[in-house]
Amino acid sequence: MMEWTKRHRTQILCVSSLSVIVLGMIAGTRLFDPRYARENGQSTEKPSNKSDADLQAGLESNETFLPTEIEHQELQRSTNTDSTIRVAQSPLTSHAGIKSGDAFDLPTQAARMEPDKLEQRAIEIAQALVVRYPQDAEPLHIMALLKARLKQSLAAEQLWQTCIEISPASKYLTNYASIAMNRGESQLAVDMLTKYASITKDDDVIRHLATALLKTGRADEAEQWMLKATPQSAKSPPMLQTLAQIQLELGKAEEAEANLRKALAMDSESANAIYSLSMALARQGKRVEAAEAIQRYKKLQSSVRSSSSLEFESLAEKAAIDSTIQVLTDCAAFYAQQGDLHSAEHLLMELLSIRPADEIALQALATIFGYSKDFGKQCIVLQRIAELEPQNIFVRFQLADSQALSGEPLKAIETLSAAISLEPKRLEGYSRLAQLYLAQQRPTEAVDIAQRAAQVLSTADSFELLAYVYDRAGRSSEAFQAQSQASLLRGEK
Repeated sequence: MMEWTKRHRTQILCVSSLSVIVLGMIAGTRLFDPRYARENGQSTEKPSNKSDADLQAGLESNETFLPTEIEHQELQRSTNTDSTIRVAQSPLTSHAGIKSGDAFDLPTQAARMEPDKLEQRAIEIAQALVVRYPQDAEPLHIMALLKARLKQSLAAEQLWQTCIEISPASKYLTNYASIAMNRGESQLAVDMLTKYASITKDDDVIRHLATALLKTGRADEAEQWMLKATPQSAKSPPMLQTLAQIQLELGKAEEAEANLRKALAMDSESANAIYSLSMALARQGKRVEAAEAIQRYKKLQSSVRSSSSLEFESLAEKAAIDSTIQVLTDCAAFYAQQGDLHSAEHLLMELLSIRPADEIALQALATIFGYSKDFGKQCIVLQRIAELEPQNIFVRFQLADSQALSGEPLKAIETLSAAISLEPKRLEGYSRLAQLYLAQQRPTEAVDIAQRAAQVLSTADSFELLAYVYDRAGRSSEAFQAQSQASLLRGEK
């Protein structure tokens, strides 16, 4: 086969298996969701004022900017389910642990439970993980996050201290420091972070240490630590905001304003940065601009509160649901990381019984079914995602892959045809469909699709697709002509 055919196969035409969605996304993605944001470089936090007790997960008040972060976890490629934990049976769902061949249905209506029962269920789930992995810091971290959300700050602080004794990871150190400061124990945070800051050389640890030093009246020392941060990290919104806070304390209002404007250029909806900007402007005598910043802050705050009150009848119920969802999310990610996909599936199904349209959980569940090669169930899950995201062409590609692997090529063809209609200028849809036709020994249809791609797109890649399909169909002279056209479009001789 011609050299260009080999190149084209690797560049364009290989039908990819279902793309691996790292299951850690089910924890990590929520960092960019207003429900769970922790200002990890992109602030989506709910605006708050100085009267709000913002201890959930060790979150900072407006004065400290201390995020509590849930790490991105990676899904190890494993289908080992022999050591499945018997997670406490949930009153919410009976879907967990469904085996291949059993009836499988996704929840369509949210189960309702009282907030106290939801919180108790979250505790049960987290405790089961701690019991299963008593020597691992991560289950304790998940429990600590839950305790923080439930306003049990002392218990959370003690759990994070134990995590640090097992493994002084950045997220354990910063969460410990955050909640210690919110409890008025900033010196404890200084002592702990000073011990590890030089060892870990982690910029987030440095940022928290600087804030703790600022709270204990050592602004000069805090500024020196901030200057040790890596240049790239120092340009992130959280680092810029923390540095601005220190500069305000040192009387460097002009420098603080400059850093806050840089932070807002990257994240214009950060209520904390807007509030601090108003202070920096006021201290320079820029009263009009300061007043405008305050009004912007209040408007953002009012908008979020109004949206929240319209969407949720009970803030207590919302908090309980969010806590349970996050615990289910984190525990499912951890089980999957350990190779226990059965328990991960169990918890994701329980999550969906509480929030049936949670796309993060649905995508993670689809990934689990892909690893276990249960493509029939995977198709059901991906179909639900496609219904929730009708404009997402990548979900359609995933669904088509799964349909083909489950022995339903006609459905895969239908799905890819719909994807092409959705984005007719994207070559990938044509190439996937042409390759599927070739795999089904239908070269005439494959040629038709490739010709259509070349006609619609008229790009070098589209003519390489046509050349490849012609070659596979045994039409070598036409393949040569198509490749010549591709070379011409690329400016090749």
